[in-house]
Amino acid sequence: MHMVDRDTSTDRQRHEVTGNRTSSSSYLQWKLGETWRVTYSMYIPSSLMATTTFTHIMQTKQPGPGTSPITVTSLRRVNGVQTIEHKVIAGDVTVGRTNLEPLQNKWIDIEYEMKIGDGTAGSVRWVVKSAGTTIVDATKTGVDTFLADRVRPKWGIYRSLGDTSGSLRDTYLLLRNMRAYELTAGTPGDTQAPTVPDGLRSTGTTASSVSLAWNASSDDTGVTGYDVYRDGTKASTVSGTSATVSGLAASTSYSFTVRARDAAGNVSAASNSLPVTTSAGSGGTDTQAPSAPSGLYSPSKTSSSVSLAWNASSDNVGVTGYDVYRGTTKVSTVTGTSATVSGLSASTGYSFTVKARDAAGNVSASSTSVSVTTDAAGGGICPTAWSSTQSYVPGDVVSYAGHKYTATYYSTGAVPNDPTSWAVWRDDGAC
Repeated sequence: MHMVDRDTSTDRQRHEVTGNRTSSSSYLQWKLGETWRVTYSMYIPSSLMATTTFTHIMQTKQPGPGTSPITVTSLRRVNGVQTIEHKVIAGDVTVGRTNLEPLQNKWIDIEYEMKIGDGTAGSVRWVVKSAGTTIVDATKTGVDTFLADRVRPKWGIYRSLGDTSGSLRDTYLLLRNMRAYELTAGTPGDTQAPTVPDGLRSTGTTASSVSLAWNASSDDTGVTGYDVYRDGTKASTVSGTSATVSGLAASTSYSFTVRARDAAGNVSAASNSLPVTTSAGSGGTDTQAPSAPSGLYSPSKTSSSVSLAWNASSDNVGVTGYDVYRGTTKVSTVTGTSATVSGLSASTGYSFTVKARDAAGNVSASSTSVSVTTDAAGGGICPTAWSSTQSYVPGDVVSYAGHKYTATYYSTGAVPNDPTSWAVWRDDGAC
């Protein structure tokens, strides 16, 4: 059963739906040591924007007023870029973050998995998919995810009215297929693996892909899917008896095998290996460089490091990696769309760019540069002193007892250095 929950506070807006209710007064229990998975689909319109304060769209929370959430999914502006992120409140731990705008005005699928653990015994996994493509698959272990045995997921719009970016607009949020599952061990007794897939064959090739088909396997309880391997590395999992493996190099030989799996996790032996050579590209040689990476920004920084993220490039054959530059010096090559540059000096400005590359060695033009100044190495001028009568929202900075504190949740009267305020204030060190 779900319940509409509204907040009438004058400094914020809230319209949420709660889940995991079994009656008007009781909730399903998430207990220490258990692992729960929540799945749902969400439609974020372009009118629902990240703000300079806080805009929460999903929380896991202990029932009752005045309690902090365990985890929060938020829309947040980072260096002027709209992002969506998932965070563990205890310790202010960011699980994952990605650009918001490419995910707006479409249905996206969210999977959220949490092991309930006290202290450092918990873990959180956050997965975001768009049109079947995984955008984020991030996990944090060693985190505190326990507040009480009764936990409820909450979906909706909960935002501060203190935004200074002009992003507060009349808007809405659509949700469907909200479900919660406790993850338990597989069915005891089913240890029989499916039969080996046979008849593996190629049904078509291009310069960058190979299409495969095979005969169905059988199983005592039923086959649930097939794992497709390219040169010993799993390339995809499909539910049917065909698949297309993309992102390959032209005029290159690959070896493919397939394994069947069932609901209990039993996996068959590999099929016979099938060698396939991709077609030649235009003119027989791939000379087309990938597009330049776009949307380069810095989601976080410290006194000695800068984290970077960007949008994926495209290529006629397939992007194989990204070169990260500090000034004109290449500092790393990564396969994904994020990187952290370390070994920097405190309070120093740096300029970063990124280039994409493909399997043929073609390199794109540089992305637009982003300039980032690292944090100071401790010390500095203290910000405005904390006040017991002031209402604070995430991102507010105060000083108290010679230390600088940043608000990680809304509060009034929560003393920054009080042990009970760990979920409200982050200690940024002496000032």
